[in-house]
Amino acid sequence: MKAETDRNAALLSERVFEALKREIIECRLEPESLVAESSLAARYNVSKGPVREALKRLAQVGLVRALPRVGYIVSTVNVGDFDEIFSMRLALEPLATELAASRLTAPELDELEEIALVPLRMTDEPLASRGRILMRANDEFHRNIARASGNRRVYETIATLLDEVERLVYLLAYDPALEPLANQHKSLVDLLRTGDGAASAAHMRAQLEDDYAAMRSLTLSSDRARALALQAAQ
Repeated sequence: MKAETDRNAALLSERVFEALKREIIECRLEPESLVAESSLAARYNVSKGPVREALKRLAQVGLVRALPRVGYIVSTVNVGDFDEIFSMRLALEPLATELAASRLTAPELDELEEIALVPLRMTDEPLASRGRILMRANDEFHRNIARASGNRRVYETIATLLDEVERLVYLLAYDPALEPLANQHKSLVDLLRTGDGAASAAHMRAQLEDDYAAMRSLTLSSDRARALALQAAQ
């Protein structure tokens, strides 16, 4: 009976964690917003226990921070965060790509190619929805490669970084000018099909460097970015 109760509590906590993480990433919960256990428990129709565990996990990945005797605050992001995230991606994702090159199966490569083609097929989508489609396809593409590396710690770290990148794009930098960056995914799949880990890793690094330069330029020109940087400095 206790094991069943614990399992149900863990499932509820996971559901609340994923729902809250998505709200924070998509900026439906803005930086510096106060989140309290009682209001979240009422919103998700659960007790405070699963909410408390979900908030602890969100604090561990840096999406919220605890405010003693008050609750939790959604963390602020700034340009410094952006630089740190990409510096870690540049270190880890080429490694994951090199490892994945010898492990990816033909069906997995076919799935990667389908994801890579998503940005090329969304020209008829309204501008308002293209950003979300692009971000989800980009996220899925990079996660699948990291997962195929076979290194759980590398995958989990990259997955957390990708969550943070998606949040930054929602907050600061989405622009139609980002769409051509995703077109490089197809050429990376072509390299991965050859099994050449070193060339695939080099392509991933070059792609990330292009992403970083373009997104940083847009971020620095964003009024929202300047406001968040000022807020973080206070």
